[in-house]
Formats: sequence, C-alpha cells, structure tokens
Amino acid sequence: MNSDEKFSINLPFFVALSMFLSAVELSIPKPLPFIKIGLANLPVIICLGKVKFLDYVKIVLAKIICGAIIGGTLFSYVFIFSLLASISSGLVMWVFYGINSKRSSLIGTSLIGALANNLTLILCSKYIMFGNNVKYLSPLILISGFISGILLGIFSELFVNKSKWYNQYFLNKLESFPQNVNLSTNGGKSIKINFKSILWILICSISLLVLVFYKNYIVSIAIVLIFLLLNILLKNKINLASLIIVTVFICLFSCLNPYGKVIFSFWKIKVTDLALITGIRRSCVLCGMLLISKSLLKNNMLTNVSYGKFLGKVFNYLSLLQNKGQTPKKDIILSVDERLLACFKEKN
Repeated sequence: MNSDEKFSINLPFFVALSMFLSAVELSIPKPLPFIKIGLANLPVIICLGKVKFLDYVKIVLAKIICGAIIGGTLFSYVFIFSLLASISSGLVMWVFYGINSKRSSLIGTSLIGALANNLTLILCSKYIMFGNNVKYLSPLILISGFISGILLGIFSELFVNKSKWYNQYFLNKLESFPQNVNLSTNGGKSIKINFKSILWILICSISLLVLVFYKNYIVSIAIVLIFLLLNILLKNKINLASLIIVTVFICLFSCLNPYGKVIFSFWKIKVTDLALITGIRRSCVLCGMLLISKSLLKNNMLTNVSYGKFLGKVFNYLSLLQNKGQTPKKDIILSVDERLLACFKEKN
C-alpha cells in the first residue's frame, strides 16, 4: 500500500487528531484569551508536501465539516467563516510551500496561512456582520493572527523534528491504520428518517430562510427567542454570554455609522433608530443561524439519523487518542507523540 492510499484510509484519524489537539490547547495557559495557537491545524500543516493535493483538500474540508457537525454549528455563520477562512488558508499554504518546499519553513508557511485566514475573516466580517466598521476590529484580528501563526509554526517545526511517529508514519514504517479500532462502525445507529425528523428539518429550513431573507427585525427577534427556548428545552449547550456579547458588539459597530433619527447619545456616539435596527437585525441573523443549527443537529428528533461511517470512525479514533498514554505533561509534543505511537504499531 502506497502512502496516498494509506492517507486516504487514515483521513478520519487525522480529523480526530485535529479535534484531540483542539482539546489539548484548552489546557494551555494563554496570556490573552483571544490568542490561540491553533493546534487543530497541525495535521493540515504536517501533511504539506507529504500527500496529494486532493487528499490535502479532503483533510481541510473534513476537519471543518466534522467539527461543525459535532459542535452543532453546521448551518451557522461560524461554519461559513471557518470554512472560507480554512479553504483560503489551506490553499495559500499549499501554494507557498509547494513553490519552494526546500526553503520554506513551517513557521513562514504557518504565518502566510494565518494572514490568508485573517484577511478572509475580515472580508466575511465586512460583508456579513460589521460593514465598513470592520476597520476598527481589523488591527486586533491581524495582530492576533500574526502571533498565532508564529506560535503554530514554531510548534509544527518542533513537532516535525521531535516526533518519532511523524517520521515513522511518513516513511511508511507503521501499519496503515490505528490498531484496536472497529473499522466496521457506522457511527452507532442505523439510518432511519421518520416523519417527525423530516418535519423538523423542514421547519428549521423555513425558519432559516425567513431569518436571512425577510428583513423585519421583529420577526428576526421572534425566531431567535423561539429557537433559544427550544435549545434550552432540548438541553443543548448554549453559551448565552457569547450570544449577548456578539449582539452588543454588532449593535455597537452598527451605531458607529449613524443614519436615521437620533434616539440618544452614548459618550460621543449618536445612536440612531435605523442604525440600531440594522445592528439588531444582523445580530439576530447570526445568533439565529447558530441556534437553528444547534437545534437541528443536536436535538433528539434527529438521533435516528446516522452521520455515517466516516464520523463514526472519527469518534472511535478520538476515543483511542484520549485513552492512549497519560495526561499531557510539561512537554506537550512528546506527550502527543507517545499517544500517536501507542495508536499505531510498527510493521513486522
């Protein structure tokens, strides 16, 4: 079996590794809450120059889509932002690394990828959320992306140089798939879509269309409140503080570009009725998309619908990574490497 075939078989494992590293990152202390290393992107970076372009695209897309399904954000602005930013970042890194792979360091590649990622986020924020007021956020986004890109690049370089698993895997010295995993799994439950599930999908789809295209802020508020209540009743995890912060920020940035009748003044900001309504409308669309997505993907009405064999394998591999080895120690790279080596076995 050649390396390309082996990677195709192990694609669910690389997606699981991305999710595992995302959880590992939560345990790393950060000087500032908005600074992220982005360890979940390590599998994408270490595959540069090692796999075919199509397989590379697969891992970029699979990482985002599986994360969105598990997180319940598949039909939300979070997914749209992540998808577009990841695609642009992945393509730029592939081209940059491919032009001169012998001279391109992973630090420089990661930094270029972070720049593409953040420029995409700024463009999305401009046309979806904040309009021209995104200029106030752009410096923070670019600075945090610059720091994250360098940190991820350094981590990637250290991982490639120190990891025994990395060198053995890409030199084809390890078995083609992780051991102790039931590869016949289909994610648990059989595919069965009943009338209740179809009706719920239809209701969510119509609500989403109304939310996005019917420009009435009262209707938008009503949809958000209804789906917020539904998620609470269905016991889905909702970060209410995050929704409130998003709403406040969008309304605030909308009011920075005042138009319409002045309602009141806040410091030097004149709050106008039309600007405030626009902010409320935009925040409702974004928060509503997230709530609809969570209720659609995580409520009990859809538990009979299987997400398929691929996602089932991702869950099994993630469980394997979590169970192998010990709790991460001071040297995160060696700790992760031990878990990876424990998952695979050397060829005889």
